[in-house]
Amino acid sequence: MGFESHHALTALFLSFLAGMVTGLGGLIAHFTKRPKYKYVGFALGVSAGGIIGVALVEVLPETIAVIGSYKAKMALIIGMVFPFLFSDIVIKRTAIEKKVSNLGLKLSGRDVVMAIDIILHKIPEGLLIFFAAIISLEIGVVIAVTIALHNIAVGFSLSMSIFYITQDQKRAFLYSLFSGLIEPIGALFAAVLLIPFLTKSILYLGLSLISGTMVYISLGELIPIAHSYGEERSILVGIIMGMSLMIMSIMLLHLL
Repeated sequence: MGFESHHALTALFLSFLAGMVTGLGGLIAHFTKRPKYKYVGFALGVSAGGIIGVALVEVLPETIAVIGSYKAKMALIIGMVFPFLFSDIVIKRTAIEKKVSNLGLKLSGRDVVMAIDIILHKIPEGLLIFFAAIISLEIGVVIAVTIALHNIAVGFSLSMSIFYITQDQKRAFLYSLFSGLIEPIGALFAAVLLIPFLTKSILYLGLSLISGTMVYISLGELIPIAHSYGEERSILVGIIMGMSLMIMSIMLLHLL
């Protein structure tokens, strides 16, 4: 299966646009008066629900249709299990929280850890958009738009977290804006290193695998972090709202 250069450039452009929308969430947080932790919990719930909706409603059915139910579902499972086994090795959350606390600064270790988690989860998002756009421009646009909507909530949460760390709203906004650049970096990684090895089957397997990783990030990281910030009911409302918005957005985009 051959790939033309404009396919890769389009995929990179879509991931860049989706990533930059993170700044919109940061802008909303910037103009939020009297920011409260519960807002972060709700926004993270919206973010997690949106990603789960994309993975299970759009990506999984698409991959099942091409590579079969067994391969698609196994790749999804592996995508969830692998980061579960290794995330605590890569990101030593407890050690980070303890070190931050020992510094005696007026900031919370959980805010630092949340900022790290949110920023790092943008790498698989960039890969997801890239693979989807290489497979089909239509699928790529659908995935990019839905992730862009999800990134509004991500940008809000990240900006609020950085604000609690720095007490500087301008810096918090700029961090959320520039964190969006991590998304196209993930796509660029795929373009430079993976394109020579990509076939149709590998693309769809990769799509399902990364979707599993995104589901893990939502269930294993974003939602637990949300519970450390917000009220249980507001987080649940956020999850339902996020999933509903993503599903309706996908339906609308397919009708256009």
